[in-house]
Parts: sequence; structure tokens; C-alpha cells
Amino acid sequence: MGNEDGATHNGLKELFEYPFMSCLTDRRTRRVARGTSINAGPLSYTSPNQPDPLSKLEEAILIVSTGITGISTHDGPLIRPDGIPELATPFLNVIARSASSADNCQATSFFMINDQGIFLVKQPKGRDAIPFIKDLPPRWADWKEQDWIAAADAVKVQVSTHRLDFPRDYPYYLGWNAQISNRPGTTMFLPVVDCTWQYINAILILASEPDGKRPLFIDDFRSFHPSGFIEIMAWLGSKLGLSPEIPYQPCGGLKWIRNKFVNKDNAAPLRTLCWWDRPWASAVCFTVLSSCPIST
Repeated sequence: MGNEDGATHNGLKELFEYPFMSCLTDRRTRRVARGTSINAGPLSYTSPNQPDPLSKLEEAILIVSTGITGISTHDGPLIRPDGIPELATPFLNVIARSASSADNCQATSFFMINDQGIFLVKQPKGRDAIPFIKDLPPRWADWKEQDWIAAADAVKVQVSTHRLDFPRDYPYYLGWNAQISNRPGTTMFLPVVDCTWQYINAILILASEPDGKRPLFIDDFRSFHPSGFIEIMAWLGSKLGLSPEIPYQPCGGLKWIRNKFVNKDNAAPLRTLCWWDRPWASAVCFTVLSSCPIST
């Protein structure tokens, strides 16, 4: 991008003049970095060039583009149609980020990997984001080169002085990635997702449903362990074939079914809510449990 003054930087000027629709239609993935050779039979290529890492400004634009864009628009309902307040919120964060996320939970963090090492891109949240925002022009188009670089440096936390280094075969690399991924001069952004906050918010959303409609949470990591006389009799009845089997542990026990706080025909297995844990198995568990009502 060059080293011109930020006010007249040609790279920044072209960045903000490039039409959005052209960006959508013209964009193509470039899989081979400068200085990388590939073995592709008759289409093989041997690069005569040395690796060419991103400039400080190019790297800063990528980092900032994953981060804060201002304040989110607080435009969602907080009162249900029946007049009952929502227990959860569609606005877990007031600060807005460029990438969308459920309920603005901003669950994704990035690790940046390049020739200098590994960096956590630690985006500020809540009050910590206010100093970050107030010292910069509101519009990215008004930023100078030093603004981009300073904003990127403010969120970079170095965790290693070395690039990831693995043997270039499976299982460290899948297929053709062994030839072209994580090469000298390249920059990678590795996303890591923490769904805890969104998970709790989703449970609160479900818990705000009226009596008889809330789902029955099932701990399908654990078989049914009866507690108390009524649950022992329900378990015994299922073993004798007198009532449907209770395969997994109802969260909170059977009392929530008996007092109709939850709907026993609407099972919500925790494995399904934890969709990142073997999602195909979770879907099967959800289908089976939904079709097999729990006995009271």
C-alpha cells in the first residue's frame, strides 16, 4: 500500500472508493500466497518470488474490520405480546461489531498468526470500549494511516513469538492445505467461539414462556437418576413396562412436569443446545426425545 501520508494514502483512497456491489461480484479467493509453489500436475507453479507479508496498514485494516463499529441500534422488543417482560435480551452488548452475532453476544474472538508470532485480537467490550471509540473519528473513511495502525495495536495481545509449526501431513493439515496453508509471509485469522453467554441467554428466552409451554430441559449426558418416592415409582414403572421409559435426567426432576411448569412433550436436550458437540447425534437425540413424552 505504500508509505504515503495517511491523509492522501492511495491504498485507503481506493479502499473507500471501491463499490460495494462490485466487491460482492468481483471477489475471488486467492489460495496461493506470493512466494508459494504448488504441485498440481500440468498446472504446477513454481514461484520465483520471496514471501511478501502484509504491510502494517494492510494488517491493521483486517484487524479493525473484525472489531468495533460504534453503538448498536437498540430496536428490539423487551415486553412479550402477553405483557410479560422478556427474561433475556437481544442486546447482550451495547457496543456494535462488524460481524453479526445472535443477540449481539459477540462470541467470536480471533487469533492472528503471521511471521511475527501469534496474537489474540482482544476487542474491548462495555465501558472498556468507550476510550477506544472516543479518540477516533466516527467514520472509518476519515481515519488516517496512523489511526488504523494505532487501533489495531490497541487490541493485539501477543501470545507467542513463533508461527504455528506442524508436520505438513494429516491430521495436522487436511488435503491440499499441507501445500498452501500457514506459509511464510501469510497472515491467518483463527476464529474461536465462546457460546456461554449466548447459551445462558437462550435458556432465559425459553424460560420466559408461560406455564405449560416451556420446554423440558433434558440432561442427555446423564441417565435418569430418580430422587424421592414419586420419581422412584416412575422409574420402577418404566422398568416394568407400565409407563414409558425415562432415558435421560430431566433437569430439576419430574416435579416441574407434574406442576405443569414445563411441557413434557417439548423436550430440549442439553446436547442439542450445545450444538457444537456432535451436532448429528444431538439432532437424533432431539428427534427421539420429542417423539417419546416423559411419563409423570
